[in-house]
Amino acid sequence: MLTLFHHPMFATCRFVRLAFGEYGEELALIEEKPWTRRKEFLALNPAGTLPILLAEG
Repeated sequence: MLTLFHHPMFATCRFVRLAFGEYGEELALIEEKPWTRRKEFLALNPAGTLPILLAEG
């Protein structure tokens, strides 16, 4: 299962959601506010940018 960390108003995140939607791929969506700089978020991407796509397995 793919997990997408995104923010609904970011154009780059919207592009990823649209692309996966066009191909019929399912994504688990997790809304992230990168300006909060959570430790868990920065562990995934030290740059603190979105989107982040995680593939399990």
